[in-house]
Amino acid sequence: MLLTVTCLLGAAMGIQAATARFIGVKDVTTVVVTSTITGLAADSVLGSGNARRGGGGSGRRFLAVLLIVAGALVGALLLHWHLRAGLVVEGTLVLLVVATGAWHDLSRRTP
Repeated sequence: MLLTVTCLLGAAMGIQAATARFIGVKDVTTVVVTSTITGLAADSVLGSGNARRGGGGSGRRFLAVLLIVAGALVGALLLHWHLRAGLVVEGTLVLLVVATGAWHDLSRRTP
């Protein structure tokens, strides 16, 4: 059972990453948060310093990292409390995000 759930979640994460790459999500790759953290470091005072000159989107990257950590914490707590609760909340959030994206896309196409 756990192997099946792990395989399904891995496949869902792969699809999520491919979709994010296809639609061109800025700064945050859904699987490799390292690139976002690297962007923060590169734009810092110790890096190129672009954050001080107004370039690089450091605020957006920092917020993304905070939200990813918060989501991981909440997800871990839910899974620790009950496996199905974590999966139901995650599935519900994914459906809400997909529905919101579809609604946004339709509203932009309609004159």
